[in-house]
Amino acid sequence: MENNYPWVFITSDNNMWKIYLNSSNELMYKIIYENGKWTEEKLIDTNVVEFSICIQDQTIHIVYANKKYELRYCTRKDEKWFGEKICDIQKNNFEIQTLKALISQDKMHLFYLLKSKGGSKRGILKHCIWDGKKVNQYNIQYIVLSGRIKTYYQVYAEEKNLIKIFFVSNNKDELSLGYSEYKDGLWTDSKRLYGIHGSNVTFKVLKTHYTINIINKVKENFTYSLEHVCIEEDTMNMKNYKIYEGKEDPVEPIIFSVDDTLFTSWLKGNSIFCSKYNLDKWETPIEINEYLKEAINAYAFLDNKKLNNVYVVYGIENTSLKIISFEEISKNTVKALSKEKSDTSNYDEYVEKLKQKSKNTYYENNILKEKINFLNKEIEQKKLSINEYENRLIKIGGEKKILKENYDFFIQVKENIQKELENAKDQLENYKLFINKLQGSLDKKEKNNNRLKQEITYLMKENLKVKQELEFEKNKSIVDKLFKKKE
Repeated sequence: MENNYPWVFITSDNNMWKIYLNSSNELMYKIIYENGKWTEEKLIDTNVVEFSICIQDQTIHIVYANKKYELRYCTRKDEKWFGEKICDIQKNNFEIQTLKALISQDKMHLFYLLKSKGGSKRGILKHCIWDGKKVNQYNIQYIVLSGRIKTYYQVYAEEKNLIKIFFVSNNKDELSLGYSEYKDGLWTDSKRLYGIHGSNVTFKVLKTHYTINIINKVKENFTYSLEHVCIEEDTMNMKNYKIYEGKEDPVEPIIFSVDDTLFTSWLKGNSIFCSKYNLDKWETPIEINEYLKEAINAYAFLDNKKLNNVYVVYGIENTSLKIISFEEISKNTVKALSKEKSDTSNYDEYVEKLKQKSKNTYYENNILKEKINFLNKEIEQKKLSINEYENRLIKIGGEKKILKENYDFFIQVKENIQKELENAKDQLENYKLFINKLQGSLDKKEKNNNRLKQEITYLMKENLKVKQELEFEKNKSIVDKLFKKKE
C-alpha cells in the first residue's frame, strides 16, 4: 500500500484518528471525538518523507523517515509524543520509498525500498528488525526499477511468525512479479510467479483461505484492464480472470472478501464501481452510488483489533470522516445486481441459483480433487521416506549389534590387560624389593672391601717399615763385624 494515503484508525474509546503528511512534509494528526467533528490538526514532526503505523495493546507506534536519512520512532504516552532515532539510512545516491512496519514476536519489522538517484535503475528492498535497542538489517532483493510502476512491493504478516513479501522488478519487456518468505529468521530464495506487460501498473494482494489473490491494474496502448490472479498456496497453481477492460482508468482498485465472497472495487470520479466474483468468473462491474455527489478518497485503515491488519478503504471527508466499509460496498453491490435482474422470473432465478450452486460445487470438488491428489502425492513421498528410515534403522541396528560385539571384545581385552598390568605391577614391586636388598648387600660388601683395603694398606706400610728396620739392622751388623776385624 502506498504511504501517501492518510492513515485512519479507531481507538478503544471509539475516537477516530487521522495521521497524514501535509504538503510541507509535516507529520500531522487530528481526532474525531464524540461530537463527530475533527479537532484542529496538530504537529508530530517535520521534514518527514515516509511513515507507517502499528497499534499493539492500544499503543500507537509510528515509524518514519526524515530528510536527514534517519529512521525514527515515536509513540504517545500521557497525551504527549515521545521519539527516538532507530538508525541512519544508507544515503549515498539513494532515496527511501514505501516504508512499512509490522510487529512480530515483540519486535518491529521495517521494510522500505532504496531507490537509486541520478537516472540509475538500481533499487534495494530492505528489511530491518528493531527490538528497541539494536537494529539488524537485511537485503531482501535487488530491484530493477521502471517508470511503469510506482509501488514495488506488498508485505503482510501471517500467524506463526511468517512474513510474506511480493515484489516487482523490471525484466526487459515485462515486469516480473515474485515473492519471498521470512521464516525462522531467514529469507527464502525469491521465486518468480508471472510477468506483467503494459504501463501504469499497480497490484494489490489479498490472502484468503488456501489462496493468494492478486489484482493487477495495467494500461496497454489506450486501454486499461484489471486482472485477477488466484494462486493456490499449497500447489502454487495459478488461474487468471479478467475483471474490467475499458478506456476509463479504474482509480485506487482494491480487492476484499465478505462472507467468503471476493469483491473488487475502484473509483471513477465520485462513483464507486464494484464487481463480484461468482462461480469462476467476475460479474460485470456496476456503479453502486450513482446519486452520491461528494468526493471519495482512499485511506489506509488500521484495524487495531488484529495486529498488522492494514488495508485500503474509501471514505468521504468534510468536517468529519465517513468510512465506506467493505460490508457496505458488498451489500450495495448485491442489491444493485439484484435490481438489474429483477425482471427475471422467480423460477428462472431459482434455476439459475441451482446452476450456480451446481457449478460452485463442481468447482469446489475440482479444487478438493486437486488437493487430494496433492496430499496423496505427499503421502506417497512420506511412505517412501518412512521405508527409507526403516531401512536405515535396520542398518543402524545391525551396525549397533556389531559395535556391541566389538565393544564386548574390547572390554574383555581391556580386563585381561588390566589383570596383566596388575600382575606386572606386583612383579615390579617384588623386583624393587629384591633390588633394594641386593643394593644393601652390595653396599655392605663395599664397606667391607674398603675396610680390607685400608687394613692391607696399613699392613703393607708396616711390612715396608719392618723391611727397612731389618735392612738397617743387617747393615749395622756388617759394619760391626768389620770394625771387630780391624781390632
